[in-house]
Amino acid sequence: MSAERVTAQLVHEPDHLFDALTRLSLRLRMLLFLVAWACSVLAATVVTPTSAVRVGATVLHVLSLVIAFGAVVVVDWHGVLWLLGRRGLHECTRLAGAVDPLIWIGLAGLLLSGALLRPNLESPVTWTKLFLVLALGINGVMTSTTAQLLRDLPRSIIPASLPRRLRTQVLVASAVSQVGWWGAITIGFVTAIRSS
Repeated sequence: MSAERVTAQLVHEPDHLFDALTRLSLRLRMLLFLVAWACSVLAATVVTPTSAVRVGATVLHVLSLVIAFGAVVVVDWHGVLWLLGRRGLHECTRLAGAVDPLIWIGLAGLLLSGALLRPNLESPVTWTKLFLVLALGINGVMTSTTAQLLRDLPRSIIPASLPRRLRTQVLVASAVSQVGWWGAITIGFVTAIRSS
């Protein structure tokens, strides 16, 4: 295969870094996330971590947050650049496909470490954060379908030419993502400050 053909494939083909996961049905992916979230909440009620484990969990929690939220910010920033006509849709969908695993790895780390941080499950604020994380996961699973629809569009499409339903899906997914991430982060930091 010639160097030009390899370069053309890299530039024009979508990134499917974890193709096996994207081939799972939407229902199965949704079920997997719901079970992971429920296990995290259940583990928080029965596990009593030592102080050393809590320190490690705190480090993992912060690193997972940086990985997941950092990837989300990059994807959303590229989306804004596309809306401003500074990036092509194909470039944005390739980037989203490339960093999507980072978002899920970070979210998995947050679920695992969050269970070991002894959250106060009697607090409505804690439950608000937990439901924001649940909404983020559901939104992420649903967004995979929207991302596929965007990848199937012509390369030259501009934001104004998006079908109304698809445009609404993109805007709702972006809004849920931003509210969920910023809300959960704010609650997490405020809770950490109050408990220290």
